[in-house]
Amino acid sequence: MSLFRYYSFFRYLPVKDANSCAKDLSSFWTGIGVKGRIYLSGGGVNAQLIVPVGAISTFRLHLLDFGPFSDYPFNIKAGELLTATEGEVAFPKLRVAVKQKVVNEGDSNSKDEDVSATLGTYLSPSAWFAELNNSSSGSSLLWDCRNSYETELGSFVPAQSINTLTFRDTFQALERRAVQDGVNIQGSKWNTKKKFLLFCTGGIRCVKVANWMVQDKGE
Repeated sequence: MSLFRYYSFFRYLPVKDANSCAKDLSSFWTGIGVKGRIYLSGGGVNAQLIVPVGAISTFRLHLLDFGPFSDYPFNIKAGELLTATEGEVAFPKLRVAVKQKVVNEGDSNSKDEDVSATLGTYLSPSAWFAELNNSSSGSSLLWDCRNSYETELGSFVPAQSINTLTFRDTFQALERRAVQDGVNIQGSKWNTKKKFLLFCTGGIRCVKVANWMVQDKGE
């Protein structure tokens, strides 16, 4: 029985010719049996894929050496193994699409090319749990940026959910959450000395939220 390995990754990076890049990826990955979906824009890539176990080394080397991506190494982590039947149900074929944004967060004015992956500070697990232990002091706000159905499965204490149904609801939900948590709002900007602790499922939402808070809200 054939086995597939599941992969999911994203990265905001300049893609000079997304259409040409999409054609090259589609041609090569289809040839080695990769299935799933990958979205490209002028400023990023977002992918959910299944790769035949026998083609994993070829896939990883191609991704890491592929022209537009070669200077921006991905942190690729292997997901679960799927049988051929499960894999075919998950992704019947490979779809490589060029979009204005690799994920739609509902802000018509935002561009992937403006997203910086360096805004905000990534915390190690130990640093994260240290911040959680200090959050009861009131010096920080802990926000669960996942959708409501994900939060219902479990969350950190004492995180406050932003209560969204889709990614497109995120920014409006953050505005409501800020009001509920007493953030000082001056015009369109937020003004608080508190630290914001954010978490989500795969990371892409936190990157978008961090950019929005810094660039639009001044935090």
